[in-house]
Amino acid sequence: MAKNRVKAKVPLPIGLESAYVALLTKDDAEGTTYETPEYFARAIKATITPILATGTLESEDEVEYDESEIIGYTLSFEASQLDDHMRALIFGHKIDEDGGIIVSNTDKPPELAFMFRTPLSDKKNFKYVTLYKGSFKPNEESYETKKKESITYSVEGAIEGNFYCRTSDGACKYSLRSDSENASTSKIEKWFTAVQEPNITEAVRASKDQKIAEVPAK
Repeated sequence: MAKNRVKAKVPLPIGLESAYVALLTKDDAEGTTYETPEYFARAIKATITPILATGTLESEDEVEYDESEIIGYTLSFEASQLDDHMRALIFGHKIDEDGGIIVSNTDKPPELAFMFRTPLSDKKNFKYVTLYKGSFKPNEESYETKKKESITYSVEGAIEGNFYCRTSDGACKYSLRSDSENASTSKIEKWFTAVQEPNITEAVRASKDQKIAEVPAK
């Protein structure tokens, strides 16, 4: 029989920081590779929404099958301000010899991985998140006149993109809490220096299968 788990408090996310992107250079049946991650922008808010493929079959006046499958995620990321290098990088623009950004109708946003972390309420641990394969859509720009009685900051606002599952292994998203029992210190330390991969072994699969087998049938 499965052991009862202690009803302990789980630390909650209380912030958002350290957003990075890494250009995807290859994704096929042989594997996926990335360039070295680069700092993205000062973070304000991130919203990750699953993209679902759904299907429902009704027969005999009832629902016979009702299934949903995650095929990716929509990311809405609010940032303070992108610098010109990062704006050109994620939207596929070019920078001329004078440092100006050239926007043309042939620009194509590149595929990339997106990473960030959120501090937890115990004030000593973090949750780390990576979306493995996606691209951003050019965002809206908004400007406003300066007012006498106050200062209005024109922040970047929401930058949106769609992230899908990799061809190599079907992985879409990976997250790791530093307070997890088996959390890899080495992997956490390198989270923003290289895109970190899931550690799937036969032992892990066997452990999961054993836990499922221990759950009594209803």
